[in-house]
Amino acid sequence: MGIGSSRVSLWVDELHTQWTIDASITETPSRAVSGNQSPFFFLALWPLYQTLTGLGMQPEVAIRLPSVLLIVASIAAVAIGFYRTGRTVEAVALCCGWIALDWVQLFYTTEARPYAAVQCLTLVSGMLAWRLVQGGDCARWFTPPGSSPSLLETTGTQASATVANYAWWFAASMAAVACHPTAVFAVAVQVLVIFLFAIVGCRFKPAAIVVVLGAILAVFALVLVNISPAWSAREQWNAFAGDASYRSVKGLFPQIHVLGMILCAGCVVGVGRFVWRRHDLWAQSADDQCVGSFQARPAREIGYWLLLAIVPIGLAWWLTYSGIAPLMHRRYVIGSLFPALMLAASCLDLVGSRLFRVVLVIGTIAALLVVQGSPAQWRLGRWSPWQRLEGWRQASRFIDEHSDADGELWCSSSLIEGNQQPPLSPGLESYLDYPLSGLYQPESIASANIRPLVNDPRFWWEQVADSSSGQPRHVWIVHRGLGGFLLAAGRRIRVQAKQEGRRVTIVKEPVSFGSVSVMCLSVDQASRQK
Repeated sequence: MGIGSSRVSLWVDELHTQWTIDASITETPSRAVSGNQSPFFFLALWPLYQTLTGLGMQPEVAIRLPSVLLIVASIAAVAIGFYRTGRTVEAVALCCGWIALDWVQLFYTTEARPYAAVQCLTLVSGMLAWRLVQGGDCARWFTPPGSSPSLLETTGTQASATVANYAWWFAASMAAVACHPTAVFAVAVQVLVIFLFAIVGCRFKPAAIVVVLGAILAVFALVLVNISPAWSAREQWNAFAGDASYRSVKGLFPQIHVLGMILCAGCVVGVGRFVWRRHDLWAQSADDQCVGSFQARPAREIGYWLLLAIVPIGLAWWLTYSGIAPLMHRRYVIGSLFPALMLAASCLDLVGSRLFRVVLVIGTIAALLVVQGSPAQWRLGRWSPWQRLEGWRQASRFIDEHSDADGELWCSSSLIEGNQQPPLSPGLESYLDYPLSGLYQPESIASANIRPLVNDPRFWWEQVADSSSGQPRHVWIVHRGLGGFLLAAGRRIRVQAKQEGRRVTIVKEPVSFGSVSVMCLSVDQASRQK
């Protein structure tokens, strides 16, 4: 499903990724920072993309393939972790089925951005952190059950966690924060849990506290390095991540409420066991005064995944509500989705009846498909309704079919960085026109004739008129938005040109390719009258 969804045209954010890694590797960091992104992910992506495209792979697939593989790795991590703990098949089916069929997840599975890497790495670091507080060996994940303590369990006499175990967790956490600084929300929860167990538990050496404090300082330093280039531009994020209302929170993961039936069933069964057979839920070893000596602790595990699921969202909401930084967008809290699934799986395993577990899983997956309208979309031949509907590739081909060699091309990418008045700096110009100066540059238009437009169409005529000495020419405008907006902008240009003694004719009215529209103007050679 991921590969099938990866062949469509890149959308504007993915085109920034392609523009970033299409240059030499020395230019990659500066191009990444210009798009408010950390350079580490793009530096890692650069050699893979160059290799795959060099072998003849379609660029759209090559640039999205790492994200697909990272989500596949996440599924493998969940499956192996459940296998190591002796979890039920139904729990595995729930997590893997949701990851494969949820439209939100499928979108990020096939997006050429760092968010799939953040999901994978925060999931792995979260599993490692829980294993640390349980006293297990992080390096022995792939051994059969019974040969070592399980992933989420431990014996009461298990030795203290080793430095190597901390190194595994620290590496995964640092890699997640390096990919995107908002991964620090999930890492902060993990650090807090490890730190608390290091203080109140009885299986951690005092050196563990020093290690955790060192990790806090290292992660904090990495966040500062990552976020400092984009921090000054954070007010621009208000356009898409500044809403801290309840509706915005609910819209982060619109189908997540479907998991409610499993959570309710698990809670009812769990409370029943706690009340009637307390030892099943909170079984203790002989050393019952030691906080870290519980044999089986499903309630603790549920609490841990609950924290990882809701605390990052709560922190993003608070930062947005307080005006510190607008972060209420699902891309910034995407790492909360997998913990929510792990939480549901933990609740599911509290249900003793296998038949009831099977019914819950089938009912949950069926409800997910119905709520998001999958059957109707599948009948239309769509993998998901969130297809990349920005037809930059089709727009480029259309221009090649209808333009002449001396035409001009103006790109209205509608990026938030374009919310200003001309003239633009050279660096900003090269950034705003990247959708049409990279992978989808029309062959009939020279690179020197491709220029960006600001977002406000009132200034478009000023930019077009100042681009030459008044020679007659065809001007192509590609706009990321509706054709009606582009037509109105063309008519405004015609009126403004007439006021200056120029004549502008709309040669081709806007043609839309998804949410990308193309229009052609003819500008005469009459002298300007100011």
